[in-house]
Amino acid sequence: MILRLPLIALYLFSMMIASAQTLTDRERADLSGPVYSVTTYKKTNTENEGVIAETQILLESRDVYDRIGNRRERVLYGPNGSSIGKIIYLYDIDEKRLVGGRVSDENDRIIRIVEFGYGTEGRLSSQTNYEYDQDGLLIGRIVIVIDDYGEPMEIRYYNAEGTIVCRDSFPHRPLNMNETLLAKETEPDEGRPMLTREKPQYEYDPRGNWIQRTSKGFNTTKSGEKVRITRITYQTIHYYD
Repeated sequence: MILRLPLIALYLFSMMIASAQTLTDRERADLSGPVYSVTTYKKTNTENEGVIAETQILLESRDVYDRIGNRRERVLYGPNGSSIGKIIYLYDIDEKRLVGGRVSDENDRIIRIVEFGYGTEGRLSSQTNYEYDQDGLLIGRIVIVIDDYGEPMEIRYYNAEGTIVCRDSFPHRPLNMNETLLAKETEPDEGRPMLTREKPQYEYDPRGNWIQRTSKGFNTTKSGEKVRITRITYQTIHYYD
């Protein structure tokens, strides 16, 4: 069987590892202090001609960090609040460099294993995706070759027997590990983006991390009516101490 999957379903490359990791994952997420986990919820309100419609608060994701600040796990949730997948991040022996990850589906079955390769100077040189079916059998392997500037330049497809079946030049920006799973979600407020936005407003916990972000803006319906949109994102944060 020839392995030709849509790019959105196969490419887990994360741009943050293409350069030296001077910041921890926790710092890149703009988190302060010894954060253990962050659970994110979202809610959207719309107002059209004085009529306000509210959606329920939806569970979106949960991230877990180790004491160093590496993100170890990310669980993603669908509109019904159930898990749609989980990502486990794997690091080298010094716990400083991401070397791969495992992606599981909503039934906790591993559907993808990712390995990152590095050159002699520590530059990212390749990414290998091992794809599995629902029975845990290997479907094939996908190798993405990275140039010296950290840009993907070629993608190679292999079947389950290890025979290369085709190769392509990579046409556009890659997706990261989280976007691949998030593409399965269908949030009601994401169908039409806000055309105009106001500056977000934040509420913070005593440690300086935001726990509520309110974004307001307007959209225009097909009939030309303006709809006011308010999106509220909540973060429940737990700390090691």
